[in-house]
Amino acid sequence: MATNTIQLHFPKLNGKFFDNWSIQLKVFYKSQDLWNLVENGYTEVADPAVFEALRKEENDLLVEIRKKDQNTLYAIFEAVKNTIFEQISSAETAKEAWDILQKSYKGDDQVKRVQLQTLTGYFEFLHMNDSETIYAYFDRVQSVVNQLRLNGEKLEDYELWTTSCDL
Repeated sequence: MATNTIQLHFPKLNGKFFDNWSIQLKVFYKSQDLWNLVENGYTEVADPAVFEALRKEENDLLVEIRKKDQNTLYAIFEAVKNTIFEQISSAETAKEAWDILQKSYKGDDQVKRVQLQTLTGYFEFLHMNDSETIYAYFDRVQSVVNQLRLNGEKLEDYELWTTSCDL
């Protein structure tokens, strides 16, 4: 009897291409209904007496969430090279590990704003070089657009069209 299992191989983050790596993991976690746990975490019950006082259903749910979180944390650990693992090895939750990686590779809000301003300026002054093919120019435009979108910028089709037509 054949089984329908899919063998998943996550790329290992080596310090480069964080955006691509994070998109792939995010899609996987969404497909497993785990992304909310990675992005928002969960509230841990610190007091053992409170944990014992929970109804059985609540207790079972919390135990299940903890288990999912630890499996997700393990998957993040497995998806990074050893040098990067050292940065997140003390994380106790998937959210904590993800936040450390986000801050390390994407920066804080101020760094993101500066990066977005730089990319926006570069995008606004894009033009085709004399020796450049149309395909190479469109590749450059698309690359900048993708970086802008990864950093949260919303671009209208009109903006893309006017920049793309600046041949």
